[in-house]
Amino acid sequence: MMRYRVLLVFTFFFLSNNTLARDTSISEEFRQAPDNIKLYYAYAEFKMGKYAEAKNMWEHISDSGKPEALFNLGILYELGKGVDVDIQKAADFYRTAAELGSFAGAYQMGLMHMSAPDIVSQDESVHWLGVAAEEGDEDALDLLASISSEDIDSMTRIRILLAKQEFTEAITSLKIISNNRELPDTERAKAFTQLGWVYEVGKGVESDLEQASIYFAQGAELGDSESMYSIAVMYLTGKGMPLDESLGNEWMEKSANLGFAKAKNKLLN
Repeated sequence: MMRYRVLLVFTFFFLSNNTLARDTSISEEFRQAPDNIKLYYAYAEFKMGKYAEAKNMWEHISDSGKPEALFNLGILYELGKGVDVDIQKAADFYRTAAELGSFAGAYQMGLMHMSAPDIVSQDESVHWLGVAAEEGDEDALDLLASISSEDIDSMTRIRILLAKQEFTEAITSLKIISNNRELPDTERAKAFTQLGWVYEVGKGVESDLEQASIYFAQGAELGDSESMYSIAVMYLTGKGMPLDESLGNEWMEKSANLGFAKAKNKLLN
């Protein structure tokens, strides 16, 4: 049975604050509210069955609230609440939400292969379940455990190890992959990126932004868009890298040009 996570959690990429200002159906109170309060307003409309109003609000939430707003728009289209059922559009919203950091979106993308395999492949499903599991989602971890190990790639196996807090084995595996020059650059780059994240947040090691920056830089040089984004943020904030707006913007643009959603969103705002 499909499980939906309707959370208190721009239609697509093209809405802006100017659109919000022109839309007279959006109240001044809503426009001036912080993103988390806007999410509450929209969710309240949803709970009262006012789906058109909730949709309109979610379409006008950006910045920090955007990932969960997009996730909830996916719910509307998957369930057909106030709109015609459109599984493709629902998947597009979930995918973008997941790319922007919504772990509910990542989990839902993992589920969608079961009901819409023509829209979400097993490989993509497994990838997003791995992302959700890595962030502590036990349901995602259970689903991954039910999938044949032959269908799980090396990076997903490492995400499972991290989710199980088997940090030593995970970090050892990442270092083996990243240092193996016989492997494709794309695979090594993903390993460097994951190592950067491990040291940035302190998964099984002491948080070390300097070491994280070294790994992110290696991942970025090998062409990984997520590492490029992480390096950009470090330069722009002066955390882990010397403050350098020019380099930060350069790496952000490179990441966005490769399609990394968080970088594209930064450039739009």
